[in-house]
Amino acid sequence: MSETLRSSVFVCDVFEPHAADAYELFLACPLTPLDSVPSGLGPGIYAVYARDDKHPLYHPWVCEFSDIPLYCGKSMDSLTKRLTEHAGSFNLAHLHASSFACRYLVLNKAVWAPSLEEWLIDRYDPLWNNYIKGLGNHVQGKERQGTAASGWDTLHPGRLKSRGEEEKLPGLLKKVADVANGIRSRRGLAYPVRARGFVHLERNSPAMSADAAFKRTPAATQKELFA
Repeated sequence: MSETLRSSVFVCDVFEPHAADAYELFLACPLTPLDSVPSGLGPGIYAVYARDDKHPLYHPWVCEFSDIPLYCGKSMDSLTKRLTEHAGSFNLAHLHASSFACRYLVLNKAVWAPSLEEWLIDRYDPLWNNYIKGLGNHVQGKERQGTAASGWDTLHPGRLKSRGEEEKLPGLLKKVADVANGIRSRRGLAYPVRARGFVHLERNSPAMSADAAFKRTPAATQKELFA
């Protein structure tokens, strides 16, 4: 087997890549601000992380505290193009691409990207892959007639001309709370308490169910989170 890291390029000359080796190289790649992705990147895999607390809903995923990405993906031709699309989606949805970071690994053979992407998703169970779906949809700049807004676009409107179904927001927020509870419980945190109009954390608190957490998050506060 010949596998090396050459300028963040995973070179594999065997029939099938060793996922664990690729993952080790993937973790060795630095985090890059999502709005500063370099040009000319070829095919590969990537993960998107929360970089700061500008959107408090995603505090448990901030990379300063957590190594769990919000989303994992692949590109069969250009990581630069794919990650730039995501940055555009975030800006249209008022999430600010500068508040997110990415880690990527360029592959010398695009054929390995799907299996390695699946391996990342299985390992991390990312929120935006498995629970709040739709970020990866190619909807930016156009409207698909008769296509309902995805969960991601309902939670973060802006990419589509039409708004998502607001009555679905409580269920979507509950999904976020459920996943956040799993992350926080591993760090001795409870979800959530309300302070200064936003959802914040309280250390060493008793575990709280997502249902109870949602009931403690008033409708007005929910709207603030998506302003």
